[in-house]
Amino acid sequence: ELLRFYSGLWPLARSSRESSIISHIARHLKAISEEIYESAAASVEQAGMGTTLTGVFMGYHGDLESGVPLVSLDSYVFHVGDSRAFALNGSELRPLTRDHSHVQQLIESGSITEEEAYDHPQRPVITQGMGILPEVKPDVAAFRLPLDAYTVICSDGLTDLVRKPRLTELAGEAESADALADALVREALAEGGKDNVTVIVLEPRVFLASE
Repeated sequence: ELLRFYSGLWPLARSSRESSIISHIARHLKAISEEIYESAAASVEQAGMGTTLTGVFMGYHGDLESGVPLVSLDSYVFHVGDSRAFALNGSELRPLTRDHSHVQQLIESGSITEEEAYDHPQRPVITQGMGILPEVKPDVAAFRLPLDAYTVICSDGLTDLVRKPRLTELAGEAESADALADALVREALAEGGKDNVTVIVLEPRVFLASE
């Protein structure tokens, strides 16, 4: 509910500099996290409550009915925790986020490999989450919306169970964003479905202005 409210204000910042939009989004994500933290602290039933948050904010200048020039599109990815956003097609997976997790730190330090991380006992340990600590430092960045790939936002219920080669294979087989979303969820459930499997798939389309 808070994200829905605050994100409604983000289009108002799009006329300003890119750095201002990024700081605008980050400031609101911090406010959301503080609200969750305070709610958890005030209730015995909600003690320890927290969540991950990953999303993409996009805007455009123009009219969809008459066509939107590609140059008018702008996109931002925001992220706290170990849910993920990535560009995916039949040949590669390009990460748009970096996990805020203990195993990610181990991977980056060279202590373990990406493959070893799948079965690491501390894989569920995250270093940042919405409402888990008094303050968060969300990752917010501009990115170029890929026209050669699907943009996928998902919980770790998918990426903990389905490896990159299979993700790209499913993307290559999918005929639409809806079909890929269904295939990803089915694959995670078939692999055990140990956690919730939340998936959003965006398929970019280019609208040409009518003559």
